[in-house]
Amino acid sequence: MAQPTGTSPQISSARRAITNLWRILIRFDAHRVSRWMGLRNALGVALPVAVLIDLGHPAFAVVAGMGALNVAAADGTDAYRSRATRMIASTCLGAAAIFLGSLTGRNPALSFAVATLWAFATGMLVALGTAAADIGMLSLVSLFIYIARPAGIEQAAWSGVIALGGGLLQTALSILPWPLGRFGPERRAIGNFYATLSRAALLPPDPYGAPLATAQSSLAQEALSAIARDHSVDAERYHLLVSQAERIRLTLFSLTRIGERMKREEGGSGPAASVRRALESAAGLLHAVAGQLQDQPVPDSTPSWLKEIQDAALSLRSAAGNAPPVLASSMRDARAQTDAIAGQLRAALDLAQGATPAGESVSTQREARVPWRLQLTNWLATLRANLSLDSSSCRHAIRLSLCIMLGMTIAGSLSLPRSYWLAMTIALVLKPDFGSTFSRGILRLAGTYAGLLLATLLFHFVSPSLPVHALWIGILVFTQRWIGRGNYGILVVAVSAVIVFMLSLTGIPPQDVVAARALNTTIGGALALAIYWVWPTRERTQVAPALASMLDAYRLYFQGISRAYMDRLGVVPYEVDHLRMNARRSRSNAETSADRLSAEPQVDPDLLRLANAMLASSHRFIHAVMSLEAGLASSHAAPPREAFRTFSHDLEKTLYFLAARLRGSPVAPNDLADLREDHNQLVRSGDTLNERYALVNVETDRMTNSLNTLAGQVFRWSGSQS
Repeated sequence: MAQPTGTSPQISSARRAITNLWRILIRFDAHRVSRWMGLRNALGVALPVAVLIDLGHPAFAVVAGMGALNVAAADGTDAYRSRATRMIASTCLGAAAIFLGSLTGRNPALSFAVATLWAFATGMLVALGTAAADIGMLSLVSLFIYIARPAGIEQAAWSGVIALGGGLLQTALSILPWPLGRFGPERRAIGNFYATLSRAALLPPDPYGAPLATAQSSLAQEALSAIARDHSVDAERYHLLVSQAERIRLTLFSLTRIGERMKREEGGSGPAASVRRALESAAGLLHAVAGQLQDQPVPDSTPSWLKEIQDAALSLRSAAGNAPPVLASSMRDARAQTDAIAGQLRAALDLAQGATPAGESVSTQREARVPWRLQLTNWLATLRANLSLDSSSCRHAIRLSLCIMLGMTIAGSLSLPRSYWLAMTIALVLKPDFGSTFSRGILRLAGTYAGLLLATLLFHFVSPSLPVHALWIGILVFTQRWIGRGNYGILVVAVSAVIVFMLSLTGIPPQDVVAARALNTTIGGALALAIYWVWPTRERTQVAPALASMLDAYRLYFQGISRAYMDRLGVVPYEVDHLRMNARRSRSNAETSADRLSAEPQVDPDLLRLANAMLASSHRFIHAVMSLEAGLASSHAAPPREAFRTFSHDLEKTLYFLAARLRGSPVAPNDLADLREDHNQLVRSGDTLNERYALVNVETDRMTNSLNTLAGQVFRWSGSQS
């Protein structure tokens, strides 16, 4: 029988939601599995536990093991410097939480206040990214555990010091070997994409064949999915490289078609030859980019290839005035595409140089020369900028702290045994987004029950001696940090069993731990899910407004800097700082929104990749604006150029229209100004040897390229939502 009209769409939608949620629950991310990481993390936990057990201090063994276990969660496969910074931060914050929790545990009112404030601070750390949020969450868990284990100041201090030692040992084991080949698979896939484009540039167009380098483009996009939530400068280079390759692919397709069309026109052989020379030079440059991504030296002919493309554009520009109308139209199109590919290839060469291991080091040193107050990664300014109800991070912090308050109140009123598990479960389950909260909530409950069952079985069959317990702690940590990184449910099973074994070292009967944890986990998980159900966030409706707000903030920031250049005004630090702070807050919110989108059950992978590509393009734009701001102080004043006024006006208008399009306004591509032509006029005006003019010419080229890329991405995004 047919279903009633109006019911089928709802049922179909519910089935899709359940299917997508189920896929999240059972998804196993093989890219995150690392046997070596599991071994070193297991050693980092088991070694201090075994040593302190042997010395006759099982209570301190638990402290050291907890400190090392929490810091293991901050481990990774990225560059050793950033990894060490992250793990040391986790070590210090975890030790402080253990000390403060032990010290305030005897005063219920004080511990309640400390837990609430710590929960709010943990929620705010979402503004700094997932790594910072995870560090804060683990420190909050440590705080809850040691609030339930009150001690005097001396004992609390020793607990903090021992936890610090366990975390530092874990950090030392992680950074001892030099990491090999970071972003190696991404570099290879993107390099292959550029190499294929290099070969395709010399092929005649095939009207019946697939678009150029389709398979290689898909492989490069797939490679980026592994770093979809990494917003570091290094990761964004790869997003930008793929974005440039996609634009180059379309430009090559257009140029080859125009060249073939001009050949059929009378007098078109000369212009077609110019296009052919530009394509041959583009092929050489694309091959150079592919080589750079494989750590090969840049060919000496690179500057001559760029000049050949520029000369071809000039030739097409000068000859178009005397050509027949039809041919002149094709020549103007070819000139525009030749100008475009020159800018795209300059950007690709610059990005590829920074994407190699040697280039990353040079780029890091160059970034370090930017004044500290201009760095986008200034975490303190980001947190200050997000202290607003307009910030999604602030709203999450309020929700988390209120939920913790409610959970602790329920636990206290019911006099639940080992009630810290209740608050811990809330902290671990409640996330800023719908997908993570519900998937983690379900996996947390199911994984906890499975882990407690596993621990019960192990206690029944294994020897009760302390050395054997230390061995099983190492085995379970290895499982957690090896296979558990691929699926949150597996991780929870291992963690639950580890905690039971650790607490048993202090003489607590395992059956008491199992029963208390099962009860409190059930209440805490149900409470977190219920609160999120009452106050949900659907992120797919938030990404476009967040990106639009970011572009508006970028427009105002650029407006302030450009006026300083045009009107020779002294920069008022407070006003510029305010504009930059708003831009930083908007950027942080947009990044957070994209991260949340990735966890929603029904997210389209292509939509997620597009969101990350838009962020990468916008970040390249804002880096150029910041370089202009830095140049105000480092370069000499120069008379303003009228061409710069035109460029600035059109750029601000472009940002305004793109933000409006993201909000649903009927903006068409033809409404946007021709920034590349504006930039050509800008480059031809003024003295290019002037220091300030040279800086402006270079940075506005980057702005033009990034905004032209972003415009195409915005129209694709809005088209997918209609």
